[in-house]
Amino acid sequence: MKKKLLVLGVLPTEMGGSYFSGVTTVIRDLTPHFLEYYNVAIFATNLNKTKIKNKHLMYKGNEKVKIFGYSILHLLVSLFIELVKNPIGLIKELKDYRNVYGMPAKKMLLYRLSLEKIIDEFSPDLIHSHGVIFLPILKYIDNDSKVVTTFHEIPFTNKAAVDFNRNKGIDIEKLYTKTAKLLGNFTCLNQDKYKQIEYLISKEINFEIIGNGINLDKFYFEDNSRNIVRKKNKINKDDNVFITVASLTKRKGHSLFLDYIARNNLNITYWIIGNGPEYDNLKEQICILKLEDQVKLLGVIPNNELYKYYSAADAFILPSSSEGQAMTILESLACGLPVYVNNKIYSTLEFSNELMKYVIPIKFKGANSINSLSEFNRKDIAKLMSQYSWEKVASKYRDFFDSI
Repeated sequence: MKKKLLVLGVLPTEMGGSYFSGVTTVIRDLTPHFLEYYNVAIFATNLNKTKIKNKHLMYKGNEKVKIFGYSILHLLVSLFIELVKNPIGLIKELKDYRNVYGMPAKKMLLYRLSLEKIIDEFSPDLIHSHGVIFLPILKYIDNDSKVVTTFHEIPFTNKAAVDFNRNKGIDIEKLYTKTAKLLGNFTCLNQDKYKQIEYLISKEINFEIIGNGINLDKFYFEDNSRNIVRKKNKINKDDNVFITVASLTKRKGHSLFLDYIARNNLNITYWIIGNGPEYDNLKEQICILKLEDQVKLLGVIPNNELYKYYSAADAFILPSSSEGQAMTILESLACGLPVYVNNKIYSTLEFSNELMKYVIPIKFKGANSINSLSEFNRKDIAKLMSQYSWEKVASKYRDFFDSI
């Protein structure tokens, strides 16, 4: 009989989630591959039970990942019962979330009430937690499941990320330093991230470095789509198009590349795909730098349409000052694009030597170092991505799960 695996995290808007991010993509695309070895369910904290667009993730036509969201009615009833039965304990728990772990106390309590019910119903043998926020919650749940935590990023080392989370009521430095004491088995994306985690922990912990994968059925180069999208956006045959796909936040560094274009008089078109709090600032910067004819804010493009825009572009640019392992790097490489990245994150990227030939660091405050794009062969780049399929990544996770 298969063991039961419960995955904790978030799901993208296309499945009813309240937002989209790289982590939502990982959970959506990786989790179904565990069905080879487990009965699998997902608890998505950003998914209202009444708004789930599909209660299952399908795999190979017939196998299913069950999806749990939160229920407002259940939360209200459970909260009332807790207040009546254990008001003092509830107050201590809320203080713990806020004062010790730096998290919004009410939100964490609601997560705990939802997760407690799901664990009771599903009875998992193993819990795969995407991120550390569930570790304080699991302290308050009677549960003997083994837990594996996956770190997608260590954001408290980045000032922009610290400020962004502080505005949401989260002290991420406190969250990561204090949850380190609760950490058991974990995975992270690369050696650089492991060194950051190692700095936090004070005991020997079972871990594995497992990078992200890519859905090669969704991301590939398609010549016809290239022609259609370029024609729609009035791009000439010989024009070079650079593209960034990312949330519009300071950490993602779009403004760095805008300055770089203006300072070096680059004769390129730049497409920015995504939305976020920096939209108005970027729009203003484009006007100030007089780049309206070169730079286009294209907004959000549905995930299943992104390959068309990658196909239409000639290079991918990632000016982020910090990253875990950006899914968009994998997506763009799968579509045959050379990738230019901020030199600050270049050393953290761990791909094969063959693939790293197509990942080029840039000092955004320096002189132009972008070479001729004609030297890159898209088919050669895309061909190398078979080693990063989600099937192969899931197999690495399975081996690690079996080791604990």
